[in-house]
Amino acid sequence: MRPTMCMRGKLALLVLVATCLTSTQAARGGGGPGCDFNHLPEVTGPLLEAPFVFEAIELSDGSGRRYEVRLPFCGATRCPIEVRLRDDDSIYDTVQFNECVNAQQPVRSKEDWILGVGDPLQPEKGIRVWDTGYEYFIVWVQARPIDLTADRRGMLLHIIGGYEHVWRNHYLLVARDDRLDLAWSAREIAGVGLVAIDLADIDGSGYPEILHFYGSIMGHVHEPSGEMLGDVEAAVYRWNEGTRKIEEVSLADAGLPIYASVGGMFDSVTAVMDASSSSASCLWLYYPLPTDQFPELEPGKFILAKFTWDRALAEKQLDACNPNGDGFVAELTDFPAPWRLKYYPVISAP
Repeated sequence: MRPTMCMRGKLALLVLVATCLTSTQAARGGGGPGCDFNHLPEVTGPLLEAPFVFEAIELSDGSGRRYEVRLPFCGATRCPIEVRLRDDDSIYDTVQFNECVNAQQPVRSKEDWILGVGDPLQPEKGIRVWDTGYEYFIVWVQARPIDLTADRRGMLLHIIGGYEHVWRNHYLLVARDDRLDLAWSAREIAGVGLVAIDLADIDGSGYPEILHFYGSIMGHVHEPSGEMLGDVEAAVYRWNEGTRKIEEVSLADAGLPIYASVGGMFDSVTAVMDASSSSASCLWLYYPLPTDQFPELEPGKFILAKFTWDRALAEKQLDACNPNGDGFVAELTDFPAPWRLKYYPVISAP
């Protein structure tokens, strides 16, 4: 087991932050109590008595190795989630994540919109999700393969937790010979945002890209009004086998539009905030945004909108929520990109 594997030199606000994988228990789990929190508030299932394997995903290189996502039996009330690279005879590498979960038997759970797996407007159906814990301590775990090339298969790991304030962390792990490398991550601090991760073959290569969307209904302070408006970002992440790293591509460069289901357009920040302030309105959880962020929209206005990669979903959402009759669907390609230092580590040679 390597003592440390950490992404270097990466800084971000809310999402796409530096992520360390270590062989020691971490102090914080992305929004909930860390492994050093020794009080188990409520036991909702049988206690863990042996390691539990969430998912096992075979590599595509014919080596017989696999990614194994597991909850180890650590002897404490909370244990760190870990991933092992192994075959039937040997364990080649093990990394532990900061996220910790209650040491009790995980159970199957239905997919839910809060998971952030799939389209931001409609989560993926039929995904396999495990959960453990209760309320503030609940954690969902889901892993799925992503074929990067014909003989290189990565694994997307989604770890989601929290109760009133949900956090969502997404990781791409790639096996490189006998080691595991973190090729990409998107993390969300617990709050009012959504990180949604979807997969689609945008360039027609036969291998999917990662579609990343982030939205928050309280993203930045509008000046000079002082009102808290929303924030949205999106990008495409594509594997480059030549450099062995993930590269960020803007929606415009990828030729990929995102669709805004606009429930209303307003002349002032006061009007848009008034329209979004009532929990009885279908616009309540829409993102309040200035149109100046989107060159394809009329400048100087404000909108309440939800976003999707699927135009049909945007049209359906518009039919469901268009209270003043002035709503519309906008196709956007000039879209804000994630705010971060644009750096990802090259997977190192053995």
